[in-house]
Parts: sequence; structure tokens; C-alpha cells
Amino acid sequence: ADFQRKLDLHYGLSNNAPPLTEAFFLVRLHGDYRANLIDMDCPTPLIFAHLLVSELMLISPPWGDNGEGWRHYDQAIKLAKEASPFQQHLMIARPAAWPF
Repeated sequence: ADFQRKLDLHYGLSNNAPPLTEAFFLVRLHGDYRANLIDMDCPTPLIFAHLLVSELMLISPPWGDNGEGWRHYDQAIKLAKEASPFQQHLMIARPAAWPF
């Protein structure tokens, strides 16, 4: 819920700093924890974490290959496509539950 609120503040009108610490924490979760989030039908925090990390890596000055940024983007899209219809609905519903 805290990550979701911070994303809303970042992408909303207040233009707060992006929640990068939370995003990097989520994308680096151990495989078992990631699987538990997905199995509990709650992949959206992971999806937005991958999108935020991807955004950072693709618009930052190049430290080398930007392939890692694209890999995070691809992972986010893969998770979104594999999400349950209910979760997909929540991602794009109005009023928005997530800042898509």
C-alpha cells in the first residue's frame, strides 16, 4: 500500500520523487517471494516496480548497455499479460487503483 501511494504521488499532480528504493527491493525479491505474490493474485506491485526501474534505466545517462532496462520492461509486460483478468481490470479501472 505504501508503494502504491508513493507511485500515485510520483505520477500524480504532486510530482513527488519516484519510490526507487521500494521498486528495487521488489524487483530483487527472492524467487519464492515473487512467486508468492503472483500466486496470491497480487502481481501489480511487481509490474509497477519493473516499469519504474525500466524507466530509470532507459532515461538515465548510459552506464553501458541499456539492455537491462528493456529486460525490466519485458518482465513487467509479461507479468501483466499473465495476470488474472481481475488483476488486469484493476490495473486499468477507473477510478484508478494503480497509476497506469
